Amino acid sequence: MFPAYKAFFAGVSESFDMPQSEFPSGPYPADALTYKSNRVVEYRTPAHSDGLGTYWSVKENESPIDGVAMLIGDDPDLLLLSVRLPPGQDRLASAIIGHLEREAARRPSGSF
Repeated sequence: MFPAYKAFFAGVSESFDMPQSEFPSGPYPADALTYKSNRVVEYRTPAHSDGLGTYWSVKENESPIDGVAMLIGDDPDLLLLSVRLPPGQDRLASAIIGHLEREAARRPSGSF
């Protein structure tokens, strides 16, 4: 998801003695990505699909998952937000995501 940081991630995986093959190497096929910058990517994992929205612990179901992946700090940390809301409230996802992006931009590096 972050092509500009490919070398950084390779170094991190090597320092933890973890092969890069254990990490996803590109976007999930069903995910829709919107690049806001080389450090901020909004995404949507469709209903009944595996994707970034289901990578950690959210299970797929009949609703899509919206979110944002952000690299923050000089030695970047990954900030990942996944949002699934009930039907009729799904419009709030963009407000939640936008709020997180604005807050991250205002805070000093590493203050989350």
